[in-house]
Amino acid sequence: SVANRTYPGAVQLANKAFADNQPSLLVAKRKPLNISIDLPGMRKENTITVQYPTYGNVAGAV
Repeated sequence: SVANRTYPGAVQLANKAFADNQPSLLVAKRKPLNISIDLPGMRKENTITVQYPTYGNVAGAV
């Protein structure tokens, strides 16, 4: 399903599977990903670096 394949930093192939809402992830060595969330009341501590940007690591950081 698209829910477990789409997350900030995901790299997906633009192919027929993508058009059918079943995107294929491109698996490769990744650089760290900085995630910034801007919500009312948050201090300047709104950025986190995800060293290994997988679905689980990005979801855990958010």
